[in-house]
Amino acid sequence: MPIKAGPTPESLAEIKAAVLAMKVMDKDLRKVINDQTRTQGNELWRGLLQMNATTTMDMRMLVKGARVAAGNPPRLIAAASKRKALSGGMTPDLHGKTAEFGVKDREAVSTYTRKSRRGGSHTVKRRTRRGLPAYDPNGRVVYPAVADAMPRFISLWTQTIIRTVYDKFEGK
Repeated sequence: MPIKAGPTPESLAEIKAAVLAMKVMDKDLRKVINDQTRTQGNELWRGLLQMNATTTMDMRMLVKGARVAAGNPPRLIAAASKRKALSGGMTPDLHGKTAEFGVKDREAVSTYTRKSRRGGSHTVKRRTRRGLPAYDPNGRVVYPAVADAMPRFISLWTQTIIRTVYDKFEGK
């Protein structure tokens, strides 16, 4: 399933208007909007990531720690942790791309030298990529989630701004 090509001209106009509106607002109103965006956006973003994740590796590398960073405009974040997520030492910030897109040659042989228990050394050949997913140029978890999330997220963000400004003018 190819990823759709980006936002439409209508949604770009919405985004530009929302960004400009956020720039001219007072600090307290921006804080309320950012809090609401973060709360509602996290629920949407994490739910879509979990729906697309199929393996334990996906959950640990791409879904765990996913969040919405509020701002102008807000950002969707996944695979940003620097902690080891898997027993082999893979970390999401360094190996998130591999977890998302897979590897082209899962049968590649890695050769390295190790010390034996008796003090000698010898060469070892292993296929260390077999446990990784097969290559998918369109992404497996995050990219499909972004394709689903962006129209909904843009709409959510602009509606939150409009609703919050309206409530402020009404004195709520």
